[in-house]
Amino acid sequence: MSNENQRTHERFPFTAGMWVKIIRVNQLARDFKMYQLMDLSQGGISFKSHLKNEFRVGDRFLILEVENLVLKDKIKAIVRYVQPVDEFGVDFKIGVEFLSRH
Repeated sequence: MSNENQRTHERFPFTAGMWVKIIRVNQLARDFKMYQLMDLSQGGISFKSHLKNEFRVGDRFLILEVENLVLKDKIKAIVRYVQPVDEFGVDFKIGVEFLSRH
């Protein structure tokens, strides 16, 4: 949550059904996973995961595609926070910072 207060870029929320395609560092492109986007800014994104321990702060991965737009250059990213979407703890918001293009 502390990272949310340090944002320098405005966040833009997405509507249900918008997706991001990622792979973990050192995985094959065919091992990608898709996640529902929650918001996007110039400095990062957040997306929803259904598994609490699927991501940890510091995890690195590559963003391949955003809402069916295949990126010419993959974007390196790092997880900055993982928090429950609501009080039930069923879904988790994964806050991600863009590092660079790969």
